[in-house]
Amino acid sequence: MSFSTFIKIIQRRQNRLIKMGAPPPKREYRRRRHRAKFLLCCFSFLLFSLLCAFLSSSSSSLSSSFRGNKVATPAIENDDDEVDYNNNAQQHEQHEQQNDDDNDDDNEKEEEEHNTSILLNNNNIHHQKRNNNKHRIGGSGTGASKQLGFMNENLVSKLKELGEKRQLEEEEEEEEDSKKPSFKGSFVMNKRRRKMNEEIPFPRKKLRDTLQHYSLGKAKRDLIRVIPEEDEVRLTLLTRSNRKSSSSNNNNNSFRKKNVCAVIGNGGTLLAYDLGEEIDSADVIIRLNAGPIKGFEKKVGSRTDYRLVNRLHMGFRETKEEMVLQHCTTPDALDEWTRFKVKHEDDINVKKKLFAIDPDFHELAISYTDKGVVSNGFYGLLLATELCDQVKVYGFFRKWKGNVYYHYYNGEAPNEGQSFRDDKEGDRLEMWLKERHATHKMGEPCLQQESDEECKNCAPGLVCAKTAWHPVPKPGYCYDEKHPETPANAKGLPRANCARKCGNSDICPGGKRGFCSKSLVETSECVFSSFVR
Repeated sequence: MSFSTFIKIIQRRQNRLIKMGAPPPKREYRRRRHRAKFLLCCFSFLLFSLLCAFLSSSSSSLSSSFRGNKVATPAIENDDDEVDYNNNAQQHEQHEQQNDDDNDDDNEKEEEEHNTSILLNNNNIHHQKRNNNKHRIGGSGTGASKQLGFMNENLVSKLKELGEKRQLEEEEEEEEDSKKPSFKGSFVMNKRRRKMNEEIPFPRKKLRDTLQHYSLGKAKRDLIRVIPEEDEVRLTLLTRSNRKSSSSNNNNNSFRKKNVCAVIGNGGTLLAYDLGEEIDSADVIIRLNAGPIKGFEKKVGSRTDYRLVNRLHMGFRETKEEMVLQHCTTPDALDEWTRFKVKHEDDINVKKKLFAIDPDFHELAISYTDKGVVSNGFYGLLLATELCDQVKVYGFFRKWKGNVYYHYYNGEAPNEGQSFRDDKEGDRLEMWLKERHATHKMGEPCLQQESDEECKNCAPGLVCAKTAWHPVPKPGYCYDEKHPETPANAKGLPRANCARKCGNSDICPGGKRGFCSKSLVETSECVFSSFVR
């Protein structure tokens, strides 16, 4: 067998193996690898050349455009070969220049009017878009007025007037927005917010700055039947002109806050003053749980607009006019409230004045606390903040032990849970009033004043002192040790709403213990504070 025939046999075997799927020999692999490397190098070189050509063309276009923007200034030569213009040519040139100046003046006037109309139209377009950023006029250090040939004094003054007008309109819109309630959810359950067989999530207190929810159950048929069509609390904020259109379209722009809200707590400090007339002057009066007004009209007022009640006072109401907002924080409480509504379905007052607080409002209240329990008083304060621009708080004095009753209408004392909750509420209330000191005030005098100074809402002859939570008489004045309408076993409750004049500072030194004698009580008249509406 020759060598050539041996090579042919080997090649036939390799070809047969290749057809059967066997890999090609190593020499074939090397050829393919070299071929791939060569093609890759060629492709990368082609891409690099195309990129260089693109960059060179773009740089040349930029340089040409930059050269084109420059104004070429002709050089002035004083050679002897210059052409001397004759007098006729100079006169002709002057005549043409005068005509051009006249035409330029007319064109400038037309261009100024045209540009002014364009700016006015652009201003209207920008005003419709309501750009919240404040627009600058002309620019500061930008050279904008130099680049615009039509910027003259009249146009700049018009632009300034437009800018000032736009700024005033934006400020007015901000004031109107501040008068609208910031809370966008539902105050009470309604059919717009809750649907049949949908889960009702209820928020729970935050854990590590997270808000969790649990279910109050699905919205049953009886619940959907007894809740109103819309949020009745929000409807009370409608303006008269937009009441019909907003109730049908639920337009939030027509809602406006009231002026003053009064939140009436149940603290015993209310017995020390006659604040009924001042409380009744508020636009909205909010009361809590079973705090009565009958028999205490001089102390707490004679009107109620909203009453927030917990489960212990389910369905409690004192007057037909007040709107009762019921806390339903558990599935059992919600079922109990639903059964109460179904049972009194024929009662118009229950049908139109008794509502369940929506979980949206609960979530708003819980968002302001970390781990403490939100009290009913804080709910009333939060509701007043959403309904009114100014809020006055009465009957929330926290240091009640040894001074006054826990409630102004009975002598019961709180349990440990209520005491813990009230301490948390006191801290939260102080922080809330401090952050909103311009619009939120304590109604009783001297509770927010820590130094000896004149009291704004005290009776003549009374001042605030560090040693007392109530007003005390000045030197030469005294007050009664007991209020005539205060129970006999009440402690530390003087008649702090009026003072009697002694005329002698030795007899009446004033201060916390500056009580009037029996003879002075019989002979001297008690001067009350003049209430200013």
